[in-house]
Amino acid sequence: MNIRELRAEDLAPLLGLYTHLHAHDDPLPPASEVQAVWAEALANPRIRYFGGWDEGLLVASCTLTIIPNLTRCLLYTSDAADEEDSV
Repeated sequence: MNIRELRAEDLAPLLGLYTHLHAHDDPLPPASEVQAVWAEALANPRIRYFGGWDEGLLVASCTLTIIPNLTRCLLYTSDAADEEDSV
């Protein structure tokens, strides 16, 4: 299995994989709306999509969303993590 970050051209395989989430799901909005949502998600620096590919087929996905930590008012970035590690 090859795991990598998903790209714009991976939308169709991702949507195909998502059909396995629910037996009966509402139809998708028009393709232009779906593309717009996908482009917005890919452009957001706090959202990352990863996919597991087996023999050229997307067989798994993972969404990573980075959310500011309001309990300490910190956004954990590599810099913040480095500072905490040195304490």
